[in-house]
Amino acid sequence: MRKTALYILFLFCLSSLSNAQIRMLTIGDSTMADYDPVKNSQKKEKRGWGQMLPIFFDGNVQVDNAARNGRSSKSFYFEFWETGLRESLKPGDYVIIQFGHNDEKNNGADSDEADKKNRGTAPWSQYIKYLTKYVEESRAKGAIPILATPVVRRAFNADGKTLTSTAKHNLVRQSDIKNDSIMNYVLAMKSVARTLSVPLVDMTTLTEKLVIEYGPDKSKQHIYCEEDNTHLRALGGVLFARLFAEELARKNILKEHIVSSKETVLPKRLNFGSQLVSIPVVQAFTLVNVGIPGEKHIRLMSADPYMVSFYPDKEFSQLITADANGDFIATVYVKFTPQGAQEYNDALAFKKVLITKKKLSENTIEIPLSGSGLAADKDKVIEITASPAKTFPMETKPQVKGDVKAELKLQGLVAHHTTNAGLTVIENTDAQDLESAAREIDMNAARYAELAITANSYDIYLNHLSFSLKSESGDKMQFTVLGSADANFSKTDSFSVMENMSDKALKPYSFNTMIKIEKGKTYRLRLYPWNRGGSKNKIILDNVTIKGLGK
Repeated sequence: MRKTALYILFLFCLSSLSNAQIRMLTIGDSTMADYDPVKNSQKKEKRGWGQMLPIFFDGNVQVDNAARNGRSSKSFYFEFWETGLRESLKPGDYVIIQFGHNDEKNNGADSDEADKKNRGTAPWSQYIKYLTKYVEESRAKGAIPILATPVVRRAFNADGKTLTSTAKHNLVRQSDIKNDSIMNYVLAMKSVARTLSVPLVDMTTLTEKLVIEYGPDKSKQHIYCEEDNTHLRALGGVLFARLFAEELARKNILKEHIVSSKETVLPKRLNFGSQLVSIPVVQAFTLVNVGIPGEKHIRLMSADPYMVSFYPDKEFSQLITADANGDFIATVYVKFTPQGAQEYNDALAFKKVLITKKKLSENTIEIPLSGSGLAADKDKVIEITASPAKTFPMETKPQVKGDVKAELKLQGLVAHHTTNAGLTVIENTDAQDLESAAREIDMNAARYAELAITANSYDIYLNHLSFSLKSESGDKMQFTVLGSADANFSKTDSFSVMENMSDKALKPYSFNTMIKIEKGKTYRLRLYPWNRGGSKNKIILDNVTIKGLGK
């Protein structure tokens, strides 16, 4: 009897394990990272291939995308891996590792080992060192590491039929042409895979083949974002994610959980959280139909206080329709406007009629929607203002209204006065930083202007951020704005990612995203500037305004 009971218990444990959700942790750079589908839409559309990866797995696999913009194998290790991600690993987790784009920052040379935020690594030195650490430390936790070589950039040779060596992460110099492996990040990662017997997905070769098939024009139109030739639009993210999933299946890794043809929505549900009464907020999801041929008629229906649109800022209604042929990928925006202090739970109905030569079929997917209204105290007005461009030295304590504290600081930047209309210019002066500036494709986590906001006596809810910016270094300047309640910025809110900066005049920027700051806690907003043109990051920042209410 005891043996029978133990056998039943054994079968129960096996059943529980087989039904347990498999975690896939993806770590890497901006080509893999998550992007806000509202703020990174239309002409600014961007998605990471890691963000689109859940499309190709069934419900037994949970993709946890921890990739971050602007990070290399070295800087990510200190900022995120050893500060929490490593300890989150459990036996049976999969860890997908893709680095390379930002490791090239020092033109293939190592950076100072003591400088934990400097991104540059040499292929056969620090790069393989940190890749090895990710692999060995994952295995020490019982997790399963998989290396993925970096995806290619869209840089064609003059023939229009092949990609340059740098597009494939080989920084070969003319003098090294007889031995082009010495600056090759892809070969270095493959070496780590062989040495440590790690499964490897050669995303460089897979994406190179796809981009060449598309050609210079079509690859720009369908795969890469409008602003550069490194980052991906939604379809590019889907296509690259599918390449990765299909290669895993060929290697018999998680094969039973991979689906190549898919109709889905991403994410599966939208939770708006608590929002101030009568103030609208917009979130978005992506409709994806890949590998399913035929004409499609699509209807999306919602109910108060939710409305839908194919645009982030107009034409919201409770019914929208679209027609498509073949693969269909679209961003749908949902606006939530709570009318009272209560919970709102509903579902958005996504109905699709598929018309093929053989038949007509119809199906409906429901996307759960949830949110709640918050009635804050209208007498507890919060307002923070700063005009750093008009004061020198730059004011560190902005003017505040309400029971709140605010302080400005610069990291990796300095402020100095100019005779140009009496404005204060903020710029970087670090010699090593300037030397690598020509290869800036994304934010540098060690260079930012920060506004720290502390709630003193009660919880506060911020719902407006605005400021003005101007480039003093030409028309190649870009910036990203992130916020975090964590001083280490391990978890962030995205206000703006890879926004272009005007060099003609001060340009206003405005964002309406509600942020709760609990009593006694501090929330930090950081503006990261960088220059794709390869010179100093000289900017003018002015008219900073934060608004909200207390409760």
